[in-house]
Amino acid sequence: MPLFDKDIALDMGTTRVMLYLRGKGVALREPTLVAVDKFSGKLLKVGEEAQKMLGRTPAAPLCVPLRLSPFGKRSAFS
Repeated sequence: MPLFDKDIALDMGTTRVMLYLRGKGVALREPTLVAVDKFSGKLLKVGEEAQKMLGRTPAAPLCVPLRLSPFGKRSAFS
């Protein structure tokens, strides 16, 4: 079986990441959020799990859009 035998499309939008598989439709639809520990910088949760933490977490975990996180282009901590 070839390594790349499926046609896929990846949409990394501002609010959601979507993965489309030909013949199956949308295979993944997740918010572009990450929960990061403010003190250690450790990644805690991604996507829907991070979204559930919004407004329900103590001060240490920080939920930020992926584009603002330390894992994206700009840092949320600067």
